[in-house]
Amino acid sequence: MPIRLYAMLLSLLAAFVFATPSHAADPAIDAQVRAVVQDQIDALAIGDADRAFSHASPKVQSIFGASDAFMAMVQNGYSALIRPQSFTIDEVLAEGDKAAVRAQVIDRDGRPFQAVYPLERQPDGRWRIDGCYLEPASGQSL
Repeated sequence: MPIRLYAMLLSLLAAFVFATPSHAADPAIDAQVRAVVQDQIDALAIGDADRAFSHASPKVQSIFGASDAFMAMVQNGYSALIRPQSFTIDEVLAEGDKAAVRAQVIDRDGRPFQAVYPLERQPDGRWRIDGCYLEPASGQSL
């Protein structure tokens, strides 16, 4: 998919997720969801593929099959998330068993990105990350 089309679709998704009537997460859910996303970032920073992969939803895990394939995908397509200069969660929205996180990322080279993470609560109550939409911020290009 051409990068411009991808960026446009990502912008529309982010606008939809954060503009539709959703609810700010209650404090307990907010903390749980933030912890999952932050722990995945922390795991990526130290190269702990198993820990990072453990936070992925069953659907995402079935796509990649193993933590090493997941880590290779992150390294090839989401390298801004590996040891970023900064990673700041701006907002958590939740409704029922769905949540979304919007975060600001500054990669190792100082480039700004916006990340949107959809999450799903599993039958066991744990929150798992069901993808990541990453786009350059402020009109930057990949």
